[in-house]
Amino acid sequence: MGGPEIRDNPAVCSGRACETDVRIVVKIDDAEAACEVWSSRLARALADLAGDGHKVTVIHGSAGNTNTEREPPRPTNGVNSQRAESGDQDWISPALKSNKNLVVCLSAAGLAAFGLSGADGNLIRTRRRYAWHGQKCDVEIASIDPSWIDLITRHLGIPVISNLALGPDRRWRSVDADLMAAACAIGWKADALIFITQFDELKDGSGSVIRWIETGASEDFLRDSNMPSHFLPKVNACHMALKQGVHRTRILPAAYVASLSKFYCERLEHGAEVILPSESRVLS
Repeated sequence: MGGPEIRDNPAVCSGRACETDVRIVVKIDDAEAACEVWSSRLARALADLAGDGHKVTVIHGSAGNTNTEREPPRPTNGVNSQRAESGDQDWISPALKSNKNLVVCLSAAGLAAFGLSGADGNLIRTRRRYAWHGQKCDVEIASIDPSWIDLITRHLGIPVISNLALGPDRRWRSVDADLMAAACAIGWKADALIFITQFDELKDGSGSVIRWIETGASEDFLRDSNMPSHFLPKVNACHMALKQGVHRTRILPAAYVASLSKFYCERLEHGAEVILPSESRVLS
């Protein structure tokens, strides 16, 4: 099955961003998003990026899919109720809490932040993905409509988007947030995709810090480095983004989030730049 369909939007497709008008997608895990102290540090870095004239979209959530099926909020007197039912609350509340915490911290830093889910404005449409051996069906991203991302950022706002979305059956699902970040970067025609992670600096077998990661790295490289198994999906998401037009991808440890504001004006001393294999770069 192919990748997500990207719906073209004339406002998004009208030319490349200049160096002072860079489009950046920042992906963070919910563990960081729920931490008020860390989120405040992120907000200050994003405020610096916005102050330099860049446009930023924040995606948060975990990699992988959640099979839990939840009914969408039921209408009350013709208006959707904002309160989830008790069974939904345990599953949905952490994502909502992370989303609102990020919005509060960004607002405190003077930014116009808009908390969204993948269901808002039909930003994300999903399709069924059936598992083997009779297991329950899962969902994946079928298409991305970047219109609202473009509208908000063109008016100097920052979309803060959780990986909650509605499945084809209109029940709440969580989609893979790493792939969602890559798909949003592609659809929005972003210049850069940055993953902020809890992991420390990656090191090779000799103990040297790894500054560049080629997608499709050999198994020997992965075995010799200290790359955790759940780090690899982020590298794969970077590969997906690079192959479809995103110029730069980087994985940055959360401890160095303050350096995010220097991404386009200085060489970063932390994290690893993810690049295509040399033969792919020559062909492109």
